[in-house]
Amino acid sequence: MTEAEWLACDNPDVMLDYVSTHASDRKLRLFACGCARRVWDSLTEASSRTAVEVSERFADDQAMQDELERSWSAAARVAQGAIARLSRWDLLAAAKAEARDAARGGAWAAAHSVVGDEISAADRQAACDLLRCVFGTQSFRLVVLDPTWITPAAVGLAETIYAERAFDRLPILADTLMQAGCGDGDVLDHCRKAGEHARGCWVVDLILAKA
Repeated sequence: MTEAEWLACDNPDVMLDYVSTHASDRKLRLFACGCARRVWDSLTEASSRTAVEVSERFADDQAMQDELERSWSAAARVAQGAIARLSRWDLLAAAKAEARDAARGGAWAAAHSVVGDEISAADRQAACDLLRCVFGTQSFRLVVLDPTWITPAAVGLAETIYAERAFDRLPILADTLMQAGCGDGDVLDHCRKAGEHARGCWVVDLILAKA
């Protein structure tokens, strides 16, 4: 896959096939969690939401394997009885033990999401945008932040965005980076781009030195 194909792709399965060969488990899991967060209002059972939250903590080494597996089992028992929401059941893959399985579940559900008899182009596009948010174009052109750009103000803002999923503050992060001398178009454009963002955002991860 070329960079141009990556930026234009509208099939999350294809994109995931490309990045999964070299992506970290953390990134893959957070992508799956981002898919689940998109349908948060549909995850009305507490166990379903807990499964996603535990998976997010597990990605950052803040939850143990047995907690992840318990949360998955509890969510699975609920989802198995929710026949009308089987598409959402796929998104609960975020809590699976294997990060690549979790990411695959999120991508598959988005690629095959059905509204009536039609495949939902919106869900598919959203998953693609999430993949671009999490992985950026680092596979094609490595972006390295100048240490002088990573000021205490930028780090503090990035930490808040990450912890609170306050992605509406990304444009403020762009301004903060610019004030520190950043002129990298990829970094600034991503922060200012409307649309899907998630934990694992490649710019925030670069600032916080997360892989």
